[in-house]
Amino acid sequence: MRPRTLAALALLFTMLAPPAAAQQNFLDSHPLLVAAYNGANDDVRRLLMRGISAETIDSQYRTPLIWATIAGRTDTVATILEFLPNLDHEDDLGKTALYYAADLGHVDVADTLIAAGADAEADNSEGMSALMAAVRNGHFVVARLLIDAGADVNRSDYAGRTVLEWARGGRSSRLARMLREAGAR
Repeated sequence: MRPRTLAALALLFTMLAPPAAAQQNFLDSHPLLVAAYNGANDDVRRLLMRGISAETIDSQYRTPLIWATIAGRTDTVATILEFLPNLDHEDDLGKTALYYAADLGHVDVADTLIAAGADAEADNSEGMSALMAAVRNGHFVVARLLIDAGADVNRSDYAGRTVLEWARGGRSSRLARMLREAGAR
């Protein structure tokens, strides 16, 4: 066969192949989840006002709030919070929206969630708190927000690693200094 024919056949097989599992999950998701992830704030508000539950979940138990947080959509997070009674919902990994905001360094989203009353002490299924996630990834401002919101600077995860050890492991002397100033030992 000619190279062009082979290329055309490869493209055809690619188009006919089923999408990857993660992509399929996203394509099968509820319109509210997709709108939240995409930051389509007007669509999110319209769906919620029609009575679609803000606690709609996907196969990983992720809510619109979690998807908007993962995508860093502060305005959409704020809109969802108007309709959401439980902002500390955990997905199948035990992660809340605030945990994701801390882990990904979404400062404005973390600030919005904290202001709405998110639990600064919520942890994932491994006992890692949002503060630990922020520190591990070097998100200084988010870590400061969490400390100011009352996150325990002396907490340890299920493996016994403390917040300060996570800072040292990430080689962030600035974070370690901030933690020690906040009482971490």
